[in-house]
Amino acid sequence: MDKTSKNHWNYKGGAWCGEKRKETMKLYKRERNKRPCEVCKKVYNATVDGTYKWCADCSYVGLGCENCNEFFIVERKTFNHRGAKYCSLTCSREHTSFSKGHLSGEKHHNWKGGINSVIARRARLKGAVGGHTLKEWEELKRKHNFTCLRCKKQEPEIKLSVDHIKPISKCGSNYIENIQPLCLPCNQKKHAREISYV
Repeated sequence: MDKTSKNHWNYKGGAWCGEKRKETMKLYKRERNKRPCEVCKKVYNATVDGTYKWCADCSYVGLGCENCNEFFIVERKTFNHRGAKYCSLTCSREHTSFSKGHLSGEKHHNWKGGINSVIARRARLKGAVGGHTLKEWEELKRKHNFTCLRCKKQEPEIKLSVDHIKPISKCGSNYIENIQPLCLPCNQKKHAREISYV
């Protein structure tokens, strides 16, 4: 005997299915998703408005830009998360660079005469004694079986870089005898110390 039979002990007045079930579920979902808005306290349907904290009227905030004083509208979740202050990225960059003194070039507070580390290294290499050719470098790599002498990893797993055993900053030469193949991480860890892994 199934539960749809009137003689069943758990019979509750007929099968709960079809259109009646669909209508009841819709009503249940509508009632379940109704909640008061955190701002205006008005009851709203969360699934329709697409937010679980504010109604459609309160989910956007109107603000004045701190740079150009222009009125702009932003989502409340963005405002709560980041604290929107500017109407655009351009205004943000202009205002922060002006207020914090982040100016480019010679006007920058950390200006060091326009020489960065790459240019300085190239200048040291130009002023270093001796030199080597690309063929000599390839032969050196082949001699060591295209392996980093420090971590023992091979190409193509790593990319070998030129490392001066005696650094150029400490008057080392640029001859092939002063060069060893190291991968970039190992080269950076060695830094400006005089270490030979050969």
